[in-house]
Amino acid sequence: MCIAAKMLTRKVMTKADLIIFVNDYWVKYYSKKGIEADKMISLENFPLKREIDKVLSNNFKLDPFFTDDSRKKIVTASKFSKISASILRNIDNIAQAVSELDNWVIVNFGQSDEKFEKLGVVSLGYKPRYEFLASCKKCDVVLNPLLIDELMDYCSPNRFFEAALLGVRIISSKVKTLVDKFDDLIIWINPETPKEEIKSILKNIDKYPSGEKIQKTASKFIWENEEKKLIVAYEKLLYGTKGNLQE
Repeated sequence: MCIAAKMLTRKVMTKADLIIFVNDYWVKYYSKKGIEADKMISLENFPLKREIDKVLSNNFKLDPFFTDDSRKKIVTASKFSKISASILRNIDNIAQAVSELDNWVIVNFGQSDEKFEKLGVVSLGYKPRYEFLASCKKCDVVLNPLLIDELMDYCSPNRFFEAALLGVRIISSKVKTLVDKFDDLIIWINPETPKEEIKSILKNIDKYPSGEKIQKTASKFIWENEEKKLIVAYEKLLYGTKGNLQE
């Protein structure tokens, strides 16, 4: 962001009654820049607990692949493009590593992608939301191999929190906001992690923290809690109630 844009942004913030950010980092950042903390809140991109609970308590019909293939499964997805586009994520080294392991397979929910299908990736296309989440629950690992830049280092990817609440192990790029929340519960790598290291991780997957431990930590990261924060913020605007908006 250029200097003029930063100055304009800060000026607008000083005039605003309520400022909403995507996570706590930006609240702390702009507090140091002189913006009043009590008129800022963060609303993170957390999943709806009631949706996750529905997935956990029902048996959704899944693609026959999940019963016909006995290999351990790693799930990835791309909503708007092929996974080989590498716009936000890069699975090149992971796919290479998995292609050399007989008992692992990557399952892609999204467009068919010839580049990775040559390496054994199985593309199942797009699925309805609940079927997709139930499929993730049936997998052994969910991938979150983000390409990190200054902004991405402070993101809150919904897919990550869905997997955590479903109780699935996660292999993820080391995003600062996620590390702050989950510490060593997650298997941290980056797109440049050598395939031999990735193979070692997968061969020893049971030595890493269980999905149940991740799920327990993730239980507070739900949209219902974010809704409460927003209601408190609106009540303060409408009725002048006092209190810290972040509580």
